[in-house]
Order: sequence, then C-alpha cells, then structure tokens
Amino acid sequence: TPYQDFLQTDAAVNPGNSGGPLVDVRGRVVGINTAIVGDSYQGISFAVPSNVARATYERIRDEGRVLRGWLGEQLEQLTDELAAQLKLPDNQGVLVLDVVDQPAGKSPARQAGLEPKDVIRTWQGAAVNSPAALTNLVGKTEIGTEVEIVFFRNGEEMKLNVTVGQRPVLR
Repeated sequence: TPYQDFLQTDAAVNPGNSGGPLVDVRGRVVGINTAIVGDSYQGISFAVPSNVARATYERIRDEGRVLRGWLGEQLEQLTDELAAQLKLPDNQGVLVLDVVDQPAGKSPARQAGLEPKDVIRTWQGAAVNSPAALTNLVGKTEIGTEVEIVFFRNGEEMKLNVTVGQRPVLR
C-alpha cells in the first residue's frame, strides 16, 4: 500500500497475532497491531493509529467503502544532490518522476499541468517532505476537491490548482 500511516512500537506481535489493540499505560487503545519486521518478532512492530482505524471504520459504516483521493504521479524523495541539480534553494519537497494516466483518461496531475521534474513543496498549505506524506495528504482529501499546490519547475516557484480524483481500484 502507498499509505504509511503507522505507529512504530516494541510490542511483541508474532506472525498471525496482528489485529489486537495497542494500549497505552492507562489502558486506552492507541492503535491496532498490524505488522512486524521480519519473519518473527525482532523488537519492532507497527500499528495502525486508532484515529485512522476509527475514520476508516466510520467511512465503511456510512458509505460501504473507503475511497481515496488520487493525483496520478510517481514520486521520489528529494535529496541534497537532486535539489542542487534542479537549482532549488533546499531539499524540501518531493520530486515528480512521472505523471501517470489510467485507461479511462488523463490523471488529475496531467490535467492540472504537473510535469516530470516538478518538485511539490506544499499541498493545500501543508509542507510536503516525503512521498508518503504527500500520498497520505492526497488520499485523505475528498474526491473532487480543488487544492492549491506550490511547486518548483526549472528553479522557479509556481502555483497551480488540481482537482483530486478517485484513486483507481487495483484488481
């Protein structure tokens, strides 16, 4: 999944035992144990935060499914080296490697005018510093919402509005 909204913990979660609650010292559920690193417990596990699980549950309950926002771009982490090559003032943002369409038509990114080598810096005013952060912001944005993006192209800061599309369902 492109969504990386997890809590890292040292709770002992063994294969086949995911799905149980992750609780704090007061007994409050703060997450749902989901994944471990490796084939067996090695001191690191991950949980879906309880607020994410609740929001997902409520959308399934109310709408019967969870639809996520989508732009249609392939992203890469911006490094110091890439930032220098692209003549950026710093390494803040994410690099657009490619703009991806679907058989049904142009992606929202292409329709808005995003291009490979653009560096997205903000999404609706929120700073973007990793591909996962942007993917989560886009995924949580209601489909059909128009959002302002601040980005660099050819060393120049620019703005554009993009209308969030529905993430295609993978089959």
